[in-house]
Amino acid sequence: MSSQVAVIGGGYIGLELGIAYAKLGSRTTVVELLPELLPDHEPEIRAALTRSLQLLGVTVLTGTRAESMQRGTVSKVMLRAGDGSLQTIEADLVVVSVGRRPATAQLGLDALRLRVDARGFVMVDERMETNLLGIYAVGDVAGGVQLAHKAYREGKVAAEVICGLPSAYDACVVPAVIYADPEIASAGLTARQAREQGFEVCEGVFPYRASGRALTTNATDGLVKVVAEAKSQRLLGVHIAGREAGELIAEATLALEMGALLDDLSLTIHPHPTMSEALMEAADVALGRGAHTLS
Repeated sequence: MSSQVAVIGGGYIGLELGIAYAKLGSRTTVVELLPELLPDHEPEIRAALTRSLQLLGVTVLTGTRAESMQRGTVSKVMLRAGDGSLQTIEADLVVVSVGRRPATAQLGLDALRLRVDARGFVMVDERMETNLLGIYAVGDVAGGVQLAHKAYREGKVAAEVICGLPSAYDACVVPAVIYADPEIASAGLTARQAREQGFEVCEGVFPYRASGRALTTNATDGLVKVVAEAKSQRLLGVHIAGREAGELIAEATLALEMGALLDDLSLTIHPHPTMSEALMEAADVALGRGAHTLS
């Protein structure tokens, strides 16, 4: 294992890789151009991630651009901070995890007159069909959320349409999981996004340290946060950091797809002791009747 690793890009892939290298014993530096990691996530989620990175000894340089690299047995990466100052870090391994683009430029799509957008993503309708009859596109090349489970659903839709079945891609939300430490999962809107869309918001946060199951499995560093419309109490988003986050988000996604209210989560009996109770408890907090939260 390389003793010094530089990860360029602090998105979810960069964080997954950076944390993995750190756990394998590498001195890891994550370089992120934006002023903070995961800006589209809830502040409580980012705080949990920051604590973990500090415990792992990962150096995080936000608001910093990687300008160039001098290759060698030990490579040198030149960085420019937001204030214009320059610094150089050394690394045995440099992992570049910055952005993605569709690999469609060399496919001859122009000759087919198959329509793509300005970035090169193939344009499709809700049946996953392109502007050319009988030609379909699914997955990352079709744009939108670039996650495997979204691609699976699109592939299923396309296959059903090809077989003559009535089908369309109409998902309300697509859950996302970051396989880091802590594991992070989200579905729907954050509180900030909900307010930007004009919702009056109520929120509920339940910490893992108040969960009996988390206490007995030494998994107390985590939380569940629910976001709902204050007046109707309709669930708008769920955000989780901690053990089993990727499993728990499935229930939240179902609730969002079905237009569930906070009461639907709160009044559903969850088995005890389980991590899934945290969803019910977070809904109770949002409703102002949390019974097991800690000060």
